[in-house]
Amino acid sequence: MLYNYEDITPDQWLDINMQHDMNKEQELIMPTNRAVYCADGEQMPNWCMNEVSMSGGKSDMEDFLAEFCEQDPSEPTRYRFLYEKISPVAEYEQDDTNWNQIQAQRDAWGCKWDMTDYALTVYTEEWNDKEWMHLDGNYDTPWGPPYEIYDKIVEIIEERDWDIEFNEWFYKEPGMQIAGWLPE
Repeated sequence: MLYNYEDITPDQWLDINMQHDMNKEQELIMPTNRAVYCADGEQMPNWCMNEVSMSGGKSDMEDFLAEFCEQDPSEPTRYRFLYEKISPVAEYEQDDTNWNQIQAQRDAWGCKWDMTDYALTVYTEEWNDKEWMHLDGNYDTPWGPPYEIYDKIVEIIEERDWDIEFNEWFYKEPGMQIAGWLPE
């Protein structure tokens, strides 16, 4: 099957790429492609670059980090989001291709895989007699931004009445020539 990607939405792009992972006979045509390969020679998906910045009162940010992030054991100022804690994956039926798992993760997170790198840096500052904490960084996700994670974090912050906000969540996926800010 031949696909031309000039007029499809990001969700359609994710669906097609996930199906392509399961059926290697499909031929893909992309306007540009940053090809990345696994150790076994399989081509990886196009990567979406995410630039994340959030800030809040030190106490609320410490609570958020303790519950929904993991600290790098070798670098105490580096963190990563724990997608499974932020938005748990629904139960799914196991299959030989892992398609159901990938689909469940995409439904919960907005992307195929969890964040693996400790790519977020935390720092504090005092301003107007209050201590503030910032969490900033850049990391990649396959095919598109983890928009469900963004939405869930906003929901958690509102439910707990935390003094935290996103300054920015910018994403760009040059292979498909898409970019934008969350929320979409």
